[in-house]
Amino acid sequence: SRMVDLPLGQPLKQTELQHAVGQLRKSVYFSAIDVKPLQGPTADSVILQWTVSERPVVSSPATFSTVALEGVTEFPIDLAALTLGPMPEGEADNYAVLQMIEPLYGLYYEAGFIMVTFEADRVENDTLYLRVREGLIAAIDIQEGTETQGRVLRRNIALHVGRVLTSNDLTVSYQKLQSLGYFDDVFIDPVWADDG
Repeated sequence: SRMVDLPLGQPLKQTELQHAVGQLRKSVYFSAIDVKPLQGPTADSVILQWTVSERPVVSSPATFSTVALEGVTEFPIDLAALTLGPMPEGEADNYAVLQMIEPLYGLYYEAGFIMVTFEADRVENDTLYLRVREGLIAAIDIQEGTETQGRVLRRNIALHVGRVLTSNDLTVSYQKLQSLGYFDDVFIDPVWADDG
């Protein structure tokens, strides 16, 4: 199925674009997703230029027969380990590792954890040590250029520093900010930083 399914020849709505970006974010295979509107062939048309990057887990092919998960806090570690797909045979490149962790990513995503990512820490004694970053909220930045006071905005969002970001909190925050009636549109863009 197509991950980006936007109507051609019709005006584009922000919610449709956010949905398309969300579809790509649901996939374990992509980490960075960027879309830029460019002038189309006519004055009233737009071309959407998509740039996606494969999610990096291993920097070079590795051989291993077991995986040790680190950083899992939102699920019992045994459950998380059981969801891993089959071990790749022989040397595993990044794509093979992504295939193996796809069911674990799905477990997180279906539970609403939308920023989960994985990093190969090391391979030692035939074991891949895989660090899971669950999307702990480290900061909430409100873009400059609004006359609405930050405290009003912060009071109306369901996001809190120190909590793991979930799709429910993101949706509730979006709806609350939209319902204020202060904005033409609201775009919440979670991005990774060093600490969350």
